[in-house]
Amino acid sequence: MTLYALSRALGACIPRASGPSVDVDSTLIIPLANPRAHFWRPADPTWFAALAAGAGAMAMYIFRYRGETLHPVTFASMLYLYRDSEHWKDLRTLLWHNY
Repeated sequence: MTLYALSRALGACIPRASGPSVDVDSTLIIPLANPRAHFWRPADPTWFAALAAGAGAMAMYIFRYRGETLHPVTFASMLYLYRDSEHWKDLRTLLWHNY
């Protein structure tokens, strides 16, 4: 929950895209109590890509130099992606298991 809230807060800080706003009220199933329309403007794709790249770079840096501080599931995923997925023994491990 903490990581979700942090990602939403960081995403809200990046500049908004120029262009038409999206009427949030028309996309909700349950209408909002406030009768005024609420408009949402998506994040600028360039800034969002920079945020995603920065977060990925930070995770890779931590994995490389302080991997023991990562959550075990994150560490195992990154271990598979950046080390174990390069090796395979036969066609079965290449196409199905890849370990």
